[in-house]
Amino acid sequence: YLSTLDLNNISSCIEICTWSGFIGKYLEYKFKKQWRSDYHVTYNDINPEALAFYQKNAQQIQWNNFLLENGQDAIQRRKHDLILCNPPYIPRKWSVEDNAYEWLELAQNILKNLDTALTPNGKLLINFSSLSMEIMMPLFEEMQEQWRSIQRVATQVVPLKVLNILNNPVWMKELQANPWLIEEKWVWVHKYW
Repeated sequence: YLSTLDLNNISSCIEICTWSGFIGKYLEYKFKKQWRSDYHVTYNDINPEALAFYQKNAQQIQWNNFLLENGQDAIQRRKHDLILCNPPYIPRKWSVEDNAYEWLELAQNILKNLDTALTPNGKLLINFSSLSMEIMMPLFEEMQEQWRSIQRVATQVVPLKVLNILNNPVWMKELQANPWLIEEKWVWVHKYW
């Protein structure tokens, strides 16, 4: 979708949960390819290791801006024409007790605060898993009724390969009860999709 995104009305972008910054860097590349200099890409992550990555690679990559803070706070600093977000998206009922940002809290809060985060014609591109469908779909429907048109850009079947999930028997038991989890017989060394 990003390769076909019309950048003419986009001059400010923030990538929430950026980690490697790949998506934001791709947009910077596209802006430069159009000989544009009137853009600003902000990178955000709550993980200090992401900032260390940027600092280590700063000579090879020109970073416009990096905010080491909660994504909810980062989007409130200014309005953006485009918000890109790849938040934690696999549900775990008890995660808020030990890691508030692991569950769907960030995605839910971003959706609820779009009025203060996006410019009038702004766009949000957010990634979420079918495993969170029961939680996220009512919120998307509410958003569509109240404020913005919502469109599914793409779907893809991917393996569940996050080790802190696969190695957590309580979490896996909960996910195995989820009707959206596909259990295969070890396809490409992955059992769950």
